[in-house]
Amino acid sequence: FPSDQTEVYISRIELEKGTRVETTDRIVREIATQIKGHLGDKALHVVTTAGESSVDISDPKGAVGSNTGMIRIFMSKRLKMS
Repeated sequence: FPSDQTEVYISRIELEKGTRVETTDRIVREIATQIKGHLGDKALHVVTTAGESSVDISDPKGAVGSNTGMIRIFMSKRLKMS
């Protein structure tokens, strides 16, 4: 992924406790598809994870569990400005 001239937005998702990770994955992907459809070419990449929502190992807001997920949206500053 391009590191310079890119902004990254993060969305954390928490479903009902006991939700299977496969269900979380499906829902997170569905949301990501809607985001990509709405943003179009302004979003360079939309990346999903299911089973955790940590940006890094020291992330105080991160969570681990079959009911958690995260969407990262990589947007170009150049596209955002136009």
